[in-house]
Amino acid sequence: MLEQSEIDFLFPRDLEVSGTPFKKILVTGECQSQDNINNWKVSEPHITFDFELFNNTSSLPDKSRADVQDYSFQYIRMNLRAVVTDRIVNFRNWQDKTRRNDLIERAISLQEIWLDALLKYNRDYGLLAIVSNYMIPNSKVAPSLKSAGTDDDFAAFVAFLNKRIAERVAETPNAFLADVNFVASAMGKSMVIDDWIDLYAHNSTFPGHWTESSEPPNYLQFQNIRIDHYRKSKYPLFHKLCFRQAESIYRTVLQLDQVKLVIFDLDNTLHRGQIAEHFRDDAIWPSDTGWPVGIAEAIQHLRARGILVAICSKNDHQMVVDRWKRVQSGGFINLDDFVATKINWEPKAANVAEILAETSLTDKSVVFVDDNPVERESVKAAFPRIRVIGENQFKTRNILLRSAETNVAMLTGESTRREEMIKGQINRERQRATMSREQFLATLGVRVAMKRISNSSQEGFIRALELINKTNQFNTTGQRRGSADIQGLFESGGYLVAFDVTDKFVEYGLVGVMVVAGNTIEQFVMSCRVLGLGVDQTVVASTIQNIRKGGRVDIVARLVPTPDNSVCRDVYAKLGFIAKEADPELFVYPADLEAAAGSPHVELLSA
Repeated sequence: MLEQSEIDFLFPRDLEVSGTPFKKILVTGECQSQDNINNWKVSEPHITFDFELFNNTSSLPDKSRADVQDYSFQYIRMNLRAVVTDRIVNFRNWQDKTRRNDLIERAISLQEIWLDALLKYNRDYGLLAIVSNYMIPNSKVAPSLKSAGTDDDFAAFVAFLNKRIAERVAETPNAFLADVNFVASAMGKSMVIDDWIDLYAHNSTFPGHWTESSEPPNYLQFQNIRIDHYRKSKYPLFHKLCFRQAESIYRTVLQLDQVKLVIFDLDNTLHRGQIAEHFRDDAIWPSDTGWPVGIAEAIQHLRARGILVAICSKNDHQMVVDRWKRVQSGGFINLDDFVATKINWEPKAANVAEILAETSLTDKSVVFVDDNPVERESVKAAFPRIRVIGENQFKTRNILLRSAETNVAMLTGESTRREEMIKGQINRERQRATMSREQFLATLGVRVAMKRISNSSQEGFIRALELINKTNQFNTTGQRRGSADIQGLFESGGYLVAFDVTDKFVEYGLVGVMVVAGNTIEQFVMSCRVLGLGVDQTVVASTIQNIRKGGRVDIVARLVPTPDNSVCRDVYAKLGFIAKEADPELFVYPADLEAAAGSPHVELLSA
C-alpha cells in the first residue's frame, strides 16, 4: 500500500472514472529498456508488450499500418552512454574545451539521428510516441565546487540533452515527453539511479538484491556482498511509476474523463474559516499561507489549460464581494476569474444546475470541490456523474494539478479563449431570454466558415482532433479517434470538414467537425456552445452539396445513440435523411432529393 500511495501521489487517480483501453504497447530502445519490459510484465500482466532492440542500429524494422494500429503507443528510451560515448570516462577529455566541444557536437548529432530513427512509426503512421529523457546524475559531475553547474559539469550537459529531447518532441506531431528524471527525483535518485556504482553515463537503475555472487561465474571467487547492506533500492517502484506516467500521458492524449469545469465552494475550501464569522472587522483574520495560496495558484493553472472555474457557495453575495481582499489577501485570484459565481442561500445542487446550463456542460465533465461531506453528497445525488473532492484541503491542489483528467495534450486558440467565450455565451443567453427565438436569431449575426482538412499538417487539425475526443453531447457516434486513425482516413481518401463560428457576442473559433469518407458522414461533432443557432443545419446542407459535386449519389450518415448525445439525434432526420430499416444507425439522403437548405439566420462565409 505504501508503494501505491506514492504512485497515486505523483499521478492521482481520484478523477479517473473509466479504465484505460490499452491494446499492445511497443517499447523501443537500448538494452536497458529491457528493464522496463521485465518490470512492466510483472506489474501489468494484463497488457501485451512488444520490444524492439535499438542499440546503435540505423533503423527500426518495417511494419505495416495494420501492425502499428495494434499498439496503444510506442515507448522510446535512448542510451545516454552510447550518445556521449565512453570517452567521457577519462574526465580530462571533458575538462579540455576542444575535446569537450567535440564530445558535445557528436552527442547532439547522435541523439538527433537516433531519435529520428526511433520516431519512424510516428512519422509514417502517426503512432503515438512517448519519449523518455535521461536521469540527470545524482550529484555534480565537475572537478571542483566552483565548476558545479557550469560547462565543466557533465550533469549540466545531461540536463541540456534533456532539453534538446523535449524541444524535438514538442515539435513532433503526436509525440510527448515522459520525464523519467522527474520520477527519479520525486522518489529520491539515491534509491534509483546507479551512478554511485557504475559509470555516470550508464544511466540505469540498481537492483536491491544485487550481490557479487549473483554475477557471472568468474565473480564467484569474491566475497558475497549484498548491495542493500549499503543502500536500499526502489527500482521496482521506479518502473511502476514510469509506466503510470506513460499511462497518464496516454489518458490525457485520449482525453479520457477530461475535466472541463471545476466548481469551488468558498468557506474552508478556497480559504480557512468562514467569511461571515472569521473575517469580520473585529476578528483576527485567518492566514492564507499554505494550502489556500496553493489552491489559488492551481486555479490560475487550470485557467491557463483552458479549464473553466466557478464558485458555488452558501453565503451573502455582497459580503463576499466586500471581504474578498481580506480572504484572498495575496490577490492571486479575483471573482472575475470565475465564469460563474453562485453565492446565495439556495441548495447547492440547484446552483450547480444553473452553472451547467450557462456553460453548456454535462455533469460528466465537472468536478465539485467542497469541504462539507453533506454538500458533496447532495450534489452527487443530484448529478451522479459529477466528481466530488475536498475532504482534505492539503490534497486538493495535488489532484487538480497532477491528474491526467485536468491536463491537456496541447493548447489550441479555442482552449485559451474558452473562458472568454463562455462569458460571452452567458451574455448571449441573457439577451435570448428577452426575445422570441426568431427575433434573437435574426439579430445575432451568426457566421460560419468551413474548411476541408485532408492532412495532419493543416491548420486546425489539432483542434479538430481535440473536439472529436472531448465532445460528448453533440457527437453522433460517441467515437474517439487517435491521430493514427485519422491519418488512415486521409490515406484512404477521407477528410474532415471543420468549421469556425462567430456571432456579435463571441468568436467561438473552430467548434465543429465532420468525418467524411466517400459519400458517408461517419461522425459529426459540435460544441454545444453553438447549439440552437442553426449552425448544424447549415453545415450539413453545405456538406451534402459538396459531396454531390462528384455526382448525384445517396449520402449516408451514421448516428449511434449514446447516453449523452440526445441533443443531436434528430440532426439528420430534420433535414430529410431517412433511417434505414436494415440498420437503424444509418440515415440516407436519397440521390433524387434536392439539396437541403441551410438556416436563413446563418451566413456561410466559405465552403
